[in-house]
Amino acid sequence: MLNVNPTNLTATFTNAPSGGAASTGTNPIIVGMVRGGSDFIKDGAGALVAPTYSTAIDAASFTANANVTASLAANSGATVTSVRFNTGAPLTLTLSGANTITSGMILNTNAVATNTNTITGGSITSGNGQDVIIANFNIAAPGPMAMSSSIV
Repeated sequence: MLNVNPTNLTATFTNAPSGGAASTGTNPIIVGMVRGGSDFIKDGAGALVAPTYSTAIDAASFTANANVTASLAANSGATVTSVRFNTGAPLTLTLSGANTITSGMILNTNAVATNTNTITGGSITSGNGQDVIIANFNIAAPGPMAMSSSIV
């Protein structure tokens, strides 16, 4: 059950989300939900909080909820829970092979500012094989997100 208090704009869960709305894997997130344009929302009972991120600076650290903070080439066929760009620099995530984002969620935050982040190479699918959701909260021109990887 989700209880929302419109007076101070808070929401709390009395039970953990379940079913198709929650991703699987390490530190799962609620699919389709973003908090303040800068964080995913963690799957679990209680207040809406950000998940724990892994700082992704190379192929070995591109895991779990990957917070990409440097340009990197991921291992071929990498599997992560989510991908977040939250750094004020132009970054490139280079993929190869068939990659899986179990939640299907990619987030480009407003902290990216006027920089363009790029995802290139390989292919991307979600854990359910249907939904890849790109949440681009970077509205500063000319800071769009560029995607040349195949979404399958």
